Amino acid sequence: MEYYGAETLYNIIKDGIDCGDFDWNDMYFQIFSESREIKSFNTLEDIVSWFGLENLKNMGIEL
Repeated sequence: MEYYGAETLYNIIKDGIDCGDFDWNDMYFQIFSESREIKSFNTLEDIVSWFGLENLKNMGIEL
């Protein structure tokens, strides 16, 4: 399992669920690779609220 990174992914999701940052019912999610954290979002408005419209534009994301 570790060879393919599944164990790491499992731990990231488990930690996200435990701290309330990840919900399987949300449609979108972001994994922060450096900090090994995950955050899920239910709507595009949640994403804009979390990242900020200017930051999304700076990342090349157009809504």
